[in-house]
Amino acid sequence: MTNFINLYVDESGLPNVGNPYYRFFLMTALTMNPEQDELAGLLMSKWRNSYLANPFKCLHSVDFFEDRIPNYKKRELRMTRRFNKATRDLLEMIKYIDFHAEVYYVDLKSLRTKYRIGIPPIDPGRGATVSAKTTYTQAKQDYRQLIITQMGKKTEYYPLKLCLFRSFQKHSQTLQTSPDNKGSINLESIATSDGRYVDIYHNYATSDLHYRHGNEIIGMNLHTKASTNGGGIEIADFISYISLQTLRKEHKLRGELSNINPSKLRLFKEIRDYMRTKFSVHLIDITGDAV
Repeated sequence: MTNFINLYVDESGLPNVGNPYYRFFLMTALTMNPEQDELAGLLMSKWRNSYLANPFKCLHSVDFFEDRIPNYKKRELRMTRRFNKATRDLLEMIKYIDFHAEVYYVDLKSLRTKYRIGIPPIDPGRGATVSAKTTYTQAKQDYRQLIITQMGKKTEYYPLKLCLFRSFQKHSQTLQTSPDNKGSINLESIATSDGRYVDIYHNYATSDLHYRHGNEIIGMNLHTKASTNGGGIEIADFISYISLQTLRKEHKLRGELSNINPSKLRLFKEIRDYMRTKFSVHLIDITGDAV
């Protein structure tokens, strides 16, 4: 009898080596069976109907926890004064779901040091002079060439590959616990990354005989933010967001936390400790995987 165990993946941060704005890129790899995903979907639907301004759109944690920014972060919560209760109820709901998750992260600063790549150029912004913009454009081209020179065949999106390889490896090991196990891969669709997801999967599968397309892996699903099919992606999104913010706080990256109220940062640590204790969700530094 076939037993299905699916992988749900969500990323947080920017995965390119030449990103000058964020130090860490991370990815949550969450596994659960379809029955638990269906339960998660039902519970998340009930929660969204109780608290979100648009209950027909999946939870996007950055919009839920951070202040609204026009054309970027939208208002998620129906009534802001209910934020604490909404957060408590979300945690209470998650404890009824049986899943296993790990969070893999890459320290981009350390990765650049490893390959002897300097600090990326920073966009001077809209108000910059023509000369400044021209200088930046040239510096950006030179930096991309430096990445190619120093990293060889690896691309500037190498951190994405490192995290996906670990996620696929985790899923493969889970599937190998029984010859009857099969599963699907589920990711949040990002227009600039969807093609990379597919390419990296096929690249990984060539070296893992237990993770073959059409055999152990029955398909790959790309979920948009408007998707409410199952709660696995939503839970992975929640874990990724909380993990990244607590990682930033631990490393005192104040500039990356400027849009978040300090009281919420304290809450994030409580949530992170709860997820570690209750569900054994650990952050794993995989920067050393780079070869």
